[in-house]
Amino acid sequence: MNFLKLLIILLISEMGVAQACPFQSFLDVEKQGPAHANPATIIADRVNWEDRLNQEFAKGTQIFFQRYTEQPFDPASLSCEAVSDRLQDKLDNNFATLFLKIAAENLTHSRSAPVREYADKMVSTLNSGYIMPTKLFVHLNDHHPSQKPAGYDRSNKGIFFDLFEIDPAAFNIYLIHEFAHVFDPKLAQAINIFNNSELTSDVAAMVRSKKQLPELSTDDRSKLDRYLTAGLDRGVLAELRAWTTSSELYLELLKFGEQTPAAFLDHILGSNRNLSEVQLHQIWQDYLFKNFDKPTTGLFASPLLQADLAVILNSL
Repeated sequence: MNFLKLLIILLISEMGVAQACPFQSFLDVEKQGPAHANPATIIADRVNWEDRLNQEFAKGTQIFFQRYTEQPFDPASLSCEAVSDRLQDKLDNNFATLFLKIAAENLTHSRSAPVREYADKMVSTLNSGYIMPTKLFVHLNDHHPSQKPAGYDRSNKGIFFDLFEIDPAAFNIYLIHEFAHVFDPKLAQAINIFNNSELTSDVAAMVRSKKQLPELSTDDRSKLDRYLTAGLDRGVLAELRAWTTSSELYLELLKFGEQTPAAFLDHILGSNRNLSEVQLHQIWQDYLFKNFDKPTTGLFASPLLQADLAVILNSL
């Protein structure tokens, strides 16, 4: 066989590997089913088969991660012509945690001590059994864009990522940012306060009373301040804290050549790569409050809430 023919065969082979479904080995093992050659080992055979499926799914997730983070990114390399019900169940219930563990464990090898410390905390959280609703939209068959590339769901205190709406080169930034919300005790506390039905009822009663701010009792004013501060702490102030942390670690990764520049961040941070935490906090505070739309619906349509909200915002 001459060299040209050999090269063509190798190229075709490589293309085939690149385009294969990352979970094809899982589907192959699933199709084979458990070995039932010996009636006396039916249960053991079933257990072994399910263990193999778990192993192949973990391998498939690793392959998915490697292809996803390759540059240039080729979405076709992650497609699957068919996905079984069992594989879909694995994707719905096991994929997110496995994928995030791989991503976080990669960051534990950073040359930056702050990044390693943060990554260790992510890995520990994912290994702890802590129940954190997590969703990764993978779209193996067809891509239906979501409204946001990633986010923290304030209703169930969970995180989500739409992998095909995120530039893979910037995935670590999104990963760090969403976990900043998970690690934020002020956010968790604020969600509980803001969702407290008794406190909300008390605020609604103040709105119905049509009193002005100076007319509120000390107790009512305290409740109103608590409600509005919690609203800010679960919203714009939570983003301020998370983006400050994300930017600190972004600059750390850049310093060690472990992250390519992200245009969407540099647009806000500028070209200075030596910004302190205080400087980053101020940059993000200016940016977020410049673009902050005060809520004006529901209880927030009340002049009472708008007046107190203005007082609290002016004190920040």
